[in-house]
Amino acid sequence: MANAVQWVVAEAIAAAARTDPPYSYATNHISDLGVPDRGTTSQDRVICSPDHH
Repeated sequence: MANAVQWVVAEAIAAAARTDPPYSYATNHISDLGVPDRGTTSQDRVICSPDHH
């Protein structure tokens, strides 16, 4: 149970930190948070994560 809570909190922090472009739970996938290449697009959405490291 603790691992599930830890994962949700970590994912929420990563999503909140992504501001350019902002992360959207409605249009982005969780795997988008780790894409290291700036300007990468998929299905007309930017999937770059500036804080991937």
